[in-house]
Amino acid sequence: LGALLLIVVLQALTGKINLAGMLDDGETGNISPARVQLLAATVLGALLYLGAAAQSPPGQLPAVPESVLLLVGGSNLVYLGLKSFVRGG
Repeated sequence: LGALLLIVVLQALTGKINLAGMLDDGETGNISPARVQLLAATVLGALLYLGAAAQSPPGQLPAVPESVLLLVGGSNLVYLGLKSFVRGG
């Protein structure tokens, strides 16, 4: 898993994975706060789950903590809510 993460990060840093426009609003090219918060919550949720997985017995995946579900689900709700009210969010 660590090797896969390293490969993805290296590909992104060398430009082989195109990240251009990932955080912009799609119309003006400005950074979209809705997309930034969604990305931040997703990365934080993944890190929290990886922390729980590191503490679980070998060979077993832990249940997704409720806090991670609330964080990622709430972030998606905010993103979709902003997308429905703000064009290009």
